Formats: sequence, structure tokens, C-alpha cells
Amino acid sequence: MEASVAEVERILCYRFKNRKLLEEALTHSSFTEDVSYERLEFIGDPIIGLAISNHLFVTYPKLDPGRLSILRSANISTEKLARVAVRHGFHRFIRHSAQPLMDQVLRFVEAVARENHSVVSHGGSVKAPKILADIVESIAGAVYVDVAYDLEILWKFIASASSSQKDLAKLEAAKIALDILPSLVPPTSKPCSREIPLNFSTDEDGNTIVEAAKHRLNEYCENKKWSKPVYRVEKDSGPSHDRRFVYSVEINIAEEGRVLQASGYEKSRVKDAQNSAASSMLLTLIGR
Repeated sequence: MEASVAEVERILCYRFKNRKLLEEALTHSSFTEDVSYERLEFIGDPIIGLAISNHLFVTYPKLDPGRLSILRSANISTEKLARVAVRHGFHRFIRHSAQPLMDQVLRFVEAVARENHSVVSHGGSVKAPKILADIVESIAGAVYVDVAYDLEILWKFIASASSSQKDLAKLEAAKIALDILPSLVPPTSKPCSREIPLNFSTDEDGNTIVEAAKHRLNEYCENKKWSKPVYRVEKDSGPSHDRRFVYSVEINIAEEGRVLQASGYEKSRVKDAQNSAASSMLLTLIGR
């Protein structure tokens, strides 16, 4: 465990005063020989939310509260935090006695690696295991306790020292919504003459979706004079009585030299999987 603690400290560019905190932060409840990360996860969860809220509030002074809330929610989702864990390799240091759970983690890690830096707005081809998000929250909680509950110091871990590319500072959803999307239409362009009405609901897993998303995405592209969305199957598995599908959708914006891609969540019907992909794309395009 000492080697794991030292390596995580190197990744964080932070040396713990109380290294026992980091040991605890890396310990899953299945490992019964030591205290698990659950208490640190408890405090790390709201602390990450508050730190990101502070960052968004200061960095984007012109955004209204609604947009700020959307960006905050997007960046503290299980999916986004799990990707942070994978990006920094935190999954390699988890103490556990639950190999089936870690097999799920490895499948997610492999799926992320196969994406080859494509823009994935919501879910990828494999659902993010909650343990990965838990680890990010517990590590943040451990740092927060170790710096004597100083939120400003915690954020300087997160914002400037986490990696050479400052991945956590350039929050993924904020980057998609605020950097990529505004550049799709030149600043001198006039607003679209016809708005596409969108109705929102939640699916069986509690994810925000756009109703009749595939149809609405077609309308959106026609209105923008973009090419028609192209759907591709990313996953088709399971026995005949319990098939599971994941689809992605691409939009080629020739005049901008861009190809946008988004993946949906795993569904039991092709139609639902394609609608999920379309919904993810729409949610990205409107910055929700």
C-alpha cells in the first residue's frame, strides 16, 4: 500500500501530512481489513460540487444560473468522475476483495481507451462503474481533510497540479458546451429562423433525455443545413431473449470541417438505443 500511496501522491502532485487518509481513500468496503473510503467519499462528494461551482462562477461570469447549474451537474456525474479516475489511473490502486467489480472497471477502462479521443457527450459503450466516481470523491475528501478543510487549497490541487494538461481544470462538459459548440456557427451568423421545440423527460435509469430525439435531431440538422445524422452500432451483445445495444451518432459539418459524435446509453431495443444517442447529441448541442 505504501507504493500505491506514493504513486497517487505523485499523480496528485501533493504529499499528504496524514498518509493514512489516502490509504483509506483507496480502500473499498469489500476489503474488510481496514477502514473503507465511504466516509471520505461522503465529504468529497459535496466538496467537489462546491469547488466546481466556485470555478464555474468565477470563470464564466456571463453565464446565467441555469447554465451554471447544468454545467455543474454534468461535471459531477458518475460518468464524468469515472473518466477522471481512468484518465489518471486511480483504478490501479484500489484495495478490494471484489474481483467481479474490478472486472467491470477494466471493461470500462478498455471501452474508454477504444474511443480514441472521440467526443463522447454522455454515456459511452460501457456504463461507468460507480466505484470509479467514488474513488475520485474519496481522494478529494482525503485532500480536503488533510489541508484542514481549506477549499481554496483543495481547488489548487484540482485546477493546476492534477496533470500537465490540466484536464480537471478544463472540465469536459464545460469544454464541449462552451468551447466547441459556439465555434460551430460564426459570430456574425444570425440566429436560426425556426426554433426546434424540445421536451425533456427521464429514462428508466434516471438519465435526462429528449423525447422523440431521433426525429428532433433530424429537424435540428435540417434547420442548420447540416448533413443527416449517421447512426452506428457500438455494442450488440447478449442472448437472443435479452439483447443489449449501444449506438453512436455522427454529424458531419462540412463547412466547419468538423465531425460531432455522441454515444447513447445501453438499451434493449435498437430504436431506443438510437434515440438515446440522438438525445445525447441534442443535449450537447443545446449545452444542457
